[in-house]
Amino acid sequence: MRFDIVFMPELPEVETIRKDLEGAIVGAIITDIWTDTPKMLSPSFKSVKAESVGKKIVAVKRRAKVLMIDLEGGKCLLIHLKLSGRILLRKPLTKEDIYTHIKIILKLKDGSPLEFRFCDLRKFGYVKLANDEELKKVREGLGPEPLDDLTLEYFQKTLAKSGKPVKTLLMDQEKFSGIGNIYANEAFFAAKVLPMRPAKSLSAEESEKLFNGVSKVIKEGLDNRGTTAKDDFYLDAFGRAGNNESNLKVYQKNGTDCLVCKGKIQRVNLGGRGTFFCPNCQH
Repeated sequence: MRFDIVFMPELPEVETIRKDLEGAIVGAIITDIWTDTPKMLSPSFKSVKAESVGKKIVAVKRRAKVLMIDLEGGKCLLIHLKLSGRILLRKPLTKEDIYTHIKIILKLKDGSPLEFRFCDLRKFGYVKLANDEELKKVREGLGPEPLDDLTLEYFQKTLAKSGKPVKTLLMDQEKFSGIGNIYANEAFFAAKVLPMRPAKSLSAEESEKLFNGVSKVIKEGLDNRGTTAKDDFYLDAFGRAGNNESNLKVYQKNGTDCLVCKGKIQRVNLGGRGTFFCPNCQH
């Protein structure tokens, strides 16, 4: 697997996992937690285990790319998959998944056991025990997200105030949450806007097209249970690949023919991320 291609699960992928977990583990009781990488749990493995074991899972929520597992008693487990994290639900004694570094052992409502496996190639992901105050800080540090509280007015005002490359701004989680590299690339193609342009250079019409493009590609990703493109690490909670790759027009298409104009898709690095675009269709 090429490390430069592994991408961070974005809003559609994390929301797909959240829905899977909600249907499978709400009402379950945590009976044990295991890890071979204690640094992935905070404030410490010992405290996470002490505060979680014996507690019932009452809800599975999400904000941006962060999963939030609410426990009875008011505490919450914040889970961030970062660049290469997977959450897989497995029956005990099934074949071990590669890169499993955390296991949360559950007893389901019917009494049967289940393993919640956090697999992470790079070990950048984390599980954090949080109280209401800490949870509030996490939410306040994230911008509005597509298909929820992101408005066209906020979107246009934020772009108009920034001289940064518009793609860099769009992926700033404090400004707009949940949007990552795949869906940003696709949104710019849908809007026919070059991603390296200064954000404030976009006209009102162009910024509205970009706003609509973001909503369009995020919805497609959700409808198709996320994107598992070439060499990507994403799987849903049951180990299945996402179905959205067939909708991708430019992401990882460097050197291929544009589906609209038949010109060649190009790739540049922007903000340390691979950025794909059609120089003929996007302006």
